[in-house]
Amino acid sequence: MKILVLNGSPRPNGNTKQMVTAFAEGAVLVGNEVTTIDVCRKKYQGLYGL
Repeated sequence: MKILVLNGSPRPNGNTKQMVTAFAEGAVLVGNEVTTIDVCRKKYQGLYGL
């Protein structure tokens, strides 16, 4: 199974990041493919910002 984890926490080493990492490691151990994206580090804008 493919799993996408979206981390919205702005703190790179905070509790949420630790929880996301623990979840992802556990999911990989049982045979899943995990992709984690730190949403707060992405730059995105609406159509009018082009």
